[in-house]
Amino acid sequence: MNLRYSGRAQSDLTGILDYTEERSPQGAYKVKLAIKRTIETIAQNPNVGHRTGRIGTRGTPVGGYP
Repeated sequence: MNLRYSGRAQSDLTGILDYTEERSPQGAYKVKLAIKRTIETIAQNPNVGHRTGRIGTRGTPVGGYP
């Protein structure tokens, strides 16, 4: 499966990591790792997660983070 980020997704990810980096570099590393693992899981299992109200879109929380 090919994985690609929308512009909004890339912007959101950058914002999340910038925000956490300012407050805790170690925390930012943990958040980045958790997001990376979740993305890898989605890439390997595209049907993982719950259906959203948007056709063709599924949601999956990042473990340990709201």
